[in-house]
Amino acid sequence: VGLDECRRAVQAMGVASAEHQAKEVHKLHNKQCDWCHKTAAGAGTGPKLQQCSRCKAASYCSKECQVAHWKGGHKAECAKQ
Repeated sequence: VGLDECRRAVQAMGVASAEHQAKEVHKLHNKQCDWCHKTAAGAGTGPKLQQCSRCKAASYCSKECQVAHWKGGHKAECAKQ
């Protein structure tokens, strides 16, 4: 399931934060690290993903990916959610 498909489906439902919800639906179907995009263990043989403790919207395969994503812009995105 692609992100654009998820975005259209959520917008059709009239959810207030459609972009955020579409990303969540996309992530649930694809189960990847938000920084390096490794596939999660539940979807194959990859690592177990941990969620951002603040927003619960971002997932990471390692502490290094979490830190890199935070510095790469998630800090501002996380504050908006």
